[in-house]
Amino acid sequence: MAYTHQKIKPFSRPRTDSDVQFRNGPLLSVDAAPETNRRPQRTQMVSHLIAEIDLNAIARNIGILRSYLSAGCRFCVAVKANAYGHGMEVVLPVLEAERVDMLAVATVTEARQARELGWQLPILLMGTELSIYQGALKRDVAEWLVRNNVCITMLAIDDLHAIEEAAKAVEMPAKVHLKLDTGLSRMGVDESQLLELIERIEACPNVLIDGLYTHFASADERGCAFAGGQLQRFEKFVGVLRSRSTKTPTLHAANSAAVVNLPGSHYDMVRPGIGVYGYQTTPSELQRIDLSPVMRVVSSVMLVKRVPEGSDVGYGRSFRTKRESILGVVPIGYADGLDRRLSNAGFVTVKGIPAPIVGKISMDQTIIDLTEIANQTTITAGCHAVIMDNNPNSPNSVESMARHLDTIPYEIVTSISPRVVRLARRRHAMGEKDLTNSFLQSS
Repeated sequence: MAYTHQKIKPFSRPRTDSDVQFRNGPLLSVDAAPETNRRPQRTQMVSHLIAEIDLNAIARNIGILRSYLSAGCRFCVAVKANAYGHGMEVVLPVLEAERVDMLAVATVTEARQARELGWQLPILLMGTELSIYQGALKRDVAEWLVRNNVCITMLAIDDLHAIEEAAKAVEMPAKVHLKLDTGLSRMGVDESQLLELIERIEACPNVLIDGLYTHFASADERGCAFAGGQLQRFEKFVGVLRSRSTKTPTLHAANSAAVVNLPGSHYDMVRPGIGVYGYQTTPSELQRIDLSPVMRVVSSVMLVKRVPEGSDVGYGRSFRTKRESILGVVPIGYADGLDRRLSNAGFVTVKGIPAPIVGKISMDQTIIDLTEIANQTTITAGCHAVIMDNNPNSPNSVESMARHLDTIPYEIVTSISPRVVRLARRRHAMGEKDLTNSFLQSS
């Protein structure tokens, strides 16, 4: 199997100068202009910092999660926070290819981005952002959502008028999803408020209740006792709706952990997020499954230097060499999403060997100790460096970082900043060939 890097073309976005090419090093070049004074036609740029996104891994993870579902259960993938840091423009084409039924986003801006990239199927806006706006702005936002087939999570009666008027203005029915708070105490309302909201909506012919959902606080917890209680509360409310002869909308509750651990929560649709990108929700997850991490962050060592014993390293002089040492500088820092708490604690892999981070991680640069590696092989500027590995057993994998920082994989991957270029990586049956250093992106 060989890996090739490719630029995934957005469904509808026209090509721009930001469609860049990457190959072997920090160069900026333009096509040579002919002897005439004609301006160059194309710019080639490179990035020294790449987040490789393995499209095959996404497809595989979707297949694994779907294997827990019964036939006909719809599949809605959360792509909020730039597809959990993986790059929406890179992820959407593979979601389309895998016949994902719906996207879930947190903000209107994310919904707009998905539509501009060409996503044609429904989108669920999970955040109740519409409630923030007033006046003409609220009207314009509501009209855009309805016109673009975005299902709106509505929790406030005050928003109903704006949504109904938007539906009339664009001459399309508005689709809303309602959320019952069953124990997370975040978004959603209680049963009495939700029943009142349903009664108001049913009096508005242009507004359709398309979905009803809840969200689990701890579906990854051993035994799922609390999540089970939430599920019972949701079931009871659904029973109330059915007893009123109210048409039952699309029901959905299961996040990634519940897809695996709570089969009774699958209903009509599931909403996995982190599992699609290859990570377990927490190290203590009840049932660990063989997911494939999707992201690998790579760069190169840009400077190798020898320093004497007793040299202070980095801001604040938090590390001092105990021997003559060979240090390397890698062009990534906390501004790129490498957590500063990994200073003097994390690792970067160089030539397949973990190199410890020494000194404080800077805004744009990180210092690593290459002494042991240099004793085994030649190290020069330009050597490939893996900052975040997609091997879960690596000391610099997402899960290893999360354990060390006492956090969750979500925080690690969503912290990767826009300065890190997301690049699609696809595996082909062409024999083993390592193209990691090519960073080739077609334009």
